Amino acid sequence: RSSDLDITDRRRVEQAYKESEQRFRLFMENLPGRAWIKDAQRRYVFINQRMQDEFGRTLEDCVGKTAEELYGIESVSSFQKNDELALAENRPLSVVESIKRPDGTLEWSHVSKFPIPAVGEQPAMLGGVAFDITHVRRIETALRDSEQRFRWFMQNIPGPAWIKDQNLRYTFANPAFQKEMNKTEADFLGRTDFEVFEEKLAAIYQENDRRALAEGRAIDAIETTVQPDGTIHYFHVSKFPIFGEDGKSAFVGGFAVDISEKIRVAEERQVSEERLRVAQSLAHIGSFFWSIERNELYWSDELYRIYGYEPRSIEPNREIYFSHIHIDDKERVRRAVGETIANKGRFQHEYRIRTLYNDVRWVMATGRCACDPEGNVIALEGTCQDISERKHLEEQLQHSQKMEAIGLLAGGVAHDFNNLLTVITGYTYMLLEQSGLSHHVHESLVSIQDAAHRAASLTRQLLTFSSRQRLEPVVLDMNKVILGTEKLLKRFLGNHVQLSLDLAEDLGLVRIDAAQVEQILINFAVNARDALPRGGEFKIVTRNSTSSTPSNPDSSSGPSGRHFAELYVIDNGEGMTEEVRQRIFEPFFTTK
Repeated sequence: RSSDLDITDRRRVEQAYKESEQRFRLFMENLPGRAWIKDAQRRYVFINQRMQDEFGRTLEDCVGKTAEELYGIESVSSFQKNDELALAENRPLSVVESIKRPDGTLEWSHVSKFPIPAVGEQPAMLGGVAFDITHVRRIETALRDSEQRFRWFMQNIPGPAWIKDQNLRYTFANPAFQKEMNKTEADFLGRTDFEVFEEKLAAIYQENDRRALAEGRAIDAIETTVQPDGTIHYFHVSKFPIFGEDGKSAFVGGFAVDISEKIRVAEERQVSEERLRVAQSLAHIGSFFWSIERNELYWSDELYRIYGYEPRSIEPNREIYFSHIHIDDKERVRRAVGETIANKGRFQHEYRIRTLYNDVRWVMATGRCACDPEGNVIALEGTCQDISERKHLEEQLQHSQKMEAIGLLAGGVAHDFNNLLTVITGYTYMLLEQSGLSHHVHESLVSIQDAAHRAASLTRQLLTFSSRQRLEPVVLDMNKVILGTEKLLKRFLGNHVQLSLDLAEDLGLVRIDAAQVEQILINFAVNARDALPRGGEFKIVTRNSTSSTPSNPDSSSGPSGRHFAELYVIDNGEGMTEEVRQRIFEPFFTTK
């Protein structure tokens, strides 16, 4: 019975060992990594199926051989030291090892090595399990390289750059940012803008940070900084959210470009343009640029005003430009523009335009052709000045010079004529002094004497015009002067024109030259007679007034504190054209 029991126990032990061996192999074959056992001389006594598959070797190829024999000494030198360390210190060891696979690729593994104690006469062994972390290692390397590239990039870009966490505390500030703000990296890291900058600026910075985080996209903004010397720098800032693995914003980053110089140039240009605008306005000079190819015409604000438009109220072009040129000048200007383009030259032309409100103005256009690199004319550019005032002054000067010449001539004639009148009036006076003259002869001599006096008055006016005779104004009743010329006026008007007088009874006294008033009335009477060949009325009206501005003779004017006497000469003829009205005060102008 005892022998039967021994056999049973042995079979039970063998069965247990067999089951244990089976479980061991099943575990080893399904382990998601390589597994092996080495003896004390570091010879393989076991490798699992995964290790066989990965390295292309069978169990029989490996058992009894060392790693040097299987993979070469260069590939295994590092993990042999780890084998010795685990056995020498008799403790588990966890390391990262690399080995070349048969295809030449390098594999990184997380390896656990552990001593297997001796059992009976069997010496201690070394077990090992390796899990492939090549992919993880590559990711780590890529991340490390990416981090290195990121830092290299951020440290070498010429503009400020930074990163803040969700609490808007700085986690990174590149050297350009530190230099621009005159601070060190330690001044930024872990701090908010309120701990680094003045409160007003910090509030603006964080407001833009929060907007980028809230909108989940990059935003642009203009931010400023105050330098130690007090100068203000302007930055064009781009801020953007940096998302975490969960897709939520974890950080906010930013780049800045210093646009202070650009802002300064823009402000200077704005000031310069404003000065130019004021200068053009004061000098009535506008500028233009006409693109011939696109038929686009640029006008400065003052040029719009010269043509009667509000600035930017229309889009000018070639047709609009020529439509405003005076019809008498249009063909001349069109021909001159064509010649300028053909000759690729400069131009300066004076011509008339009609404004939006049909006013006639004189302008002077000055400019040149603009050419492309091939020499083709692509545009005309220049200035256009309103010279209406200058033209008016030139006309006045010409008129003054003409009047001066006429005055010299009139003065010479009047002086000689006055000598003749002196003889006539002298002899007439002597004849009238004789006695025994018949009534008819006496009346004739009186008429001659009156005519001579009238001629002398005319001579005095000519001498006054030529500045050789001083006016002799005296205080008198203008009604008496008019009544004194009534008989003579009727003679000039003839029988077909009726003379009517409407003289104010209480007309105030005035200081005038009576001879000049008489001559004015005679001139009007002669003109009325010629203008009314079929008859009509010639009316003289006087009245008191308190206004220095003449009004309708039938209306009343309000008090102004001063008193005036008004003289109106009215006829019912056809009237005068505008051209005649412009010249009525020229002394020798006539339409006859």
